Amino acid sequence: MKVLSVIILLFLSIYQGYADDVDRSVASRVAINFWKTHESLFLSNKSEDPIITDQYIHNINGKTIYYIFEINSCGFVIVSAENTTIPVLGYSFSNLFPHCSLPENIDGWIKSYEQQILYAKSYGLKQHLVIKDYWDRFIIPEHHQELYVSEGDLVQPLLFSSWHQGYPYNLHCPDGPGGQAYAGCVAIAMAQVMYYYRYPENGQGSHSYESTTYGTISADFQNTTYRWNEMVNCIYHYNNDALAELVFHCGVSVDMNYSVNGSGAYTQDCADALIDYFKYSSNIQYIMKTNPSINFTDSLKHSLDKGYPILYRGGSFPGHSFVCDGYQGDDYFHFNFGWGGSWDGYFYIDNITPGGINLSSQQAAIINIVPGQDYPVYCQYIDTLRAIAGTFEDGSGHQDYMENADCYWLIAPDEPDIISIMLSFDSFMTEEEHDWLTIYDGPTIGDPLLGRFSGSSLPGTLSSSGNSILVHFQSDGQQNAKGWFISFIGTKGPFCNAGTTFSSTEGWINDGSGPYDYTNQTECLWYIDPYDPAFDSIMAIELTFLSFDTEPDFDFVTIYDGPGMEYPILGSYSGQELPPFTLSGSNKILIRFSTDEANTRPGWQLKYNCVFPEYCNDTTFLTAPEGCFSDGSGLKKYHNNAQCYWWIEPPFADSITLTFTHFELEYGYDRLKVYDPTTQPITLLGDFTSTQIPPPVTSPGGIMLIWFNSDESITKDGWEAYYSTSNLSVKENEIEMFIELFPNPAQRNMNIFFTGHDEGQFKCNIYSTGGQLVFSKTAWYTTGKNLISADISAIPTGLYIIQVVTKNHVCQRKFIIKNR
Repeated sequence: MKVLSVIILLFLSIYQGYADDVDRSVASRVAINFWKTHESLFLSNKSEDPIITDQYIHNINGKTIYYIFEINSCGFVIVSAENTTIPVLGYSFSNLFPHCSLPENIDGWIKSYEQQILYAKSYGLKQHLVIKDYWDRFIIPEHHQELYVSEGDLVQPLLFSSWHQGYPYNLHCPDGPGGQAYAGCVAIAMAQVMYYYRYPENGQGSHSYESTTYGTISADFQNTTYRWNEMVNCIYHYNNDALAELVFHCGVSVDMNYSVNGSGAYTQDCADALIDYFKYSSNIQYIMKTNPSINFTDSLKHSLDKGYPILYRGGSFPGHSFVCDGYQGDDYFHFNFGWGGSWDGYFYIDNITPGGINLSSQQAAIINIVPGQDYPVYCQYIDTLRAIAGTFEDGSGHQDYMENADCYWLIAPDEPDIISIMLSFDSFMTEEEHDWLTIYDGPTIGDPLLGRFSGSSLPGTLSSSGNSILVHFQSDGQQNAKGWFISFIGTKGPFCNAGTTFSSTEGWINDGSGPYDYTNQTECLWYIDPYDPAFDSIMAIELTFLSFDTEPDFDFVTIYDGPGMEYPILGSYSGQELPPFTLSGSNKILIRFSTDEANTRPGWQLKYNCVFPEYCNDTTFLTAPEGCFSDGSGLKKYHNNAQCYWWIEPPFADSITLTFTHFELEYGYDRLKVYDPTTQPITLLGDFTSTQIPPPVTSPGGIMLIWFNSDESITKDGWEAYYSTSNLSVKENEIEMFIELFPNPAQRNMNIFFTGHDEGQFKCNIYSTGGQLVFSKTAWYTTGKNLISADISAIPTGLYIIQVVTKNHVCQRKFIIKNR
């Protein structure tokens, strides 16, 4: 079957005049080998055998553009589907890349890759020797060692923040018809750079401008004290007025065009705004990638080497702005896109195709962003922090802390009902055994000690027994270091809600504690009840844990196979071992998290995906003299990203006529093509995309090939057709075979029922979705009804393909093995 599928693809590529130069198997090999050769720079625990836990194929008009591979459920690698470009477009070892509904600034960046790849495909560019060498290094085993990179080629991301443009970061932005305006990617990028420096304490001057929607928009920078210690890396549970005020002021400083549909401004205006309103050094420089007088890449690296984050412009619109805060090698730079950490990663910034389309004009950067001469402030004798959540550091910013420091921070929120204060360390580096950070469980040095730290090991989360904490930092007179950065939050109870419902078809769920430990006496429920109008049916739900750390034998995550606790338990987990992949037997799941009254841990995070019925897959072979078939969706809508074939070859047929009885596809994007594969080259008989029923199509060669392809969005009711043959002399027994599987989903045994029209030996094969043979059984069948049982108890939980092969027929079906 696989051989014939390859032949079919070859036929199509000959006719269409192009080929997807990089198929999925090659691209996945590139992704895995790239991960192996780079992970030691980013991950403390190197994986022995990284695996692909999810994948996405991006197509445009039937052409595969790139693949996104999720690795080990924690990162991604984007691989080009065109071998005349560089192989790896982007990657991350700590973030995922949701492929649906890309925000504008990220979409603009990815579209620059699309344009270059489409250009290469359309103009038949030849593979440059340098590009061939790149691909060979990831594909040919003996070349892999050449790709291992050293620590010297790397600047890890400088920013701790993961902010985004929506609620509650936009709380100070104009509010009007349609609700609160978005903050704008330029403002978020600019504010995150300022938060990195925690500068200035006060701005200078003021600014106003007119908006056709919101009237006069103003900010008084000079009379505003920016409350850096009240700002947070990411907003959890409590709105943050100090952070929202900073974001709004950044927007005003660049004349943000506010809108509820997306706010925009020009990246280059940030340079003057930082100097004029926020006291930053006049050495700030806006550079274009096309400027021949500078080395753009070297300028970026030079700025990042000194610890200066960069405001970056990318994409076709000047306002597509984000932060560049790290790099690896010469061409991959780390982008914080300003959407809560999603999509952040390292991306290739040069032209991906030598000799191809040049999109350098779309890129520019603001480098040498440095505060004024009164920076850094360094720590004072004592500082009292009254916010319910915030951050604080040793006072040195991105520089080393000062000698002979002796400073205190009292965390005592002006909030009632505070049960505990939690501290989470984002960075820590002091002169070992000489410079110390001491933390007390109360407001004085006479209170019990929570911890005393020195050196470079990152401390774990600390929790007070009451509503205040005292922190003391003391350094000696020599060998200073980078210092430390701490987040804090006051807790009033569990971080998670008593009951939360998730209705999207994929998503992430966690205990709600973010960078902190969860709280004692937690009792929370999450209902997964997915719905999406683009999909008509959901078979099951997959759960994959990304992290897991609870108090062993006391704090439990329990998963129920249904919407309530009266349904069967799929699993109950406690401790530090990552729970196994979980597959439900229904289309709803309940997750319960319960903790006791003592001892907490970092908690857990998982992602879920829906399993949809696969209406068609790969190639279906039809050998009966006549018959009806369809896209497989029945009364439902077909799925996105479908690519299916039907090979019709009845014995002794002189010609085949295809007649459609129903036809409804997304016009211009989803297509059905009919071929006569007996000619050289293959002959296209019909190309249909509409809601009109096509006319009958006849293949005079006695064989017909149908190809159905849908893109990544918008589905319709699909199609049904009837085929007949002429001048047919066929044996009575040569008709199509159908099989039934039950139960499905199965646990330990799978029953296979089919009607035999002859007798003989048959083979039953079970394959993983990756194509690996996991089970095979040979038995005899007879004329009439046959019932065969297969012991599948040794096969892991998951989605599988069962194939039944007889003398004259091959039939495939998908089935699920659920938790035992």
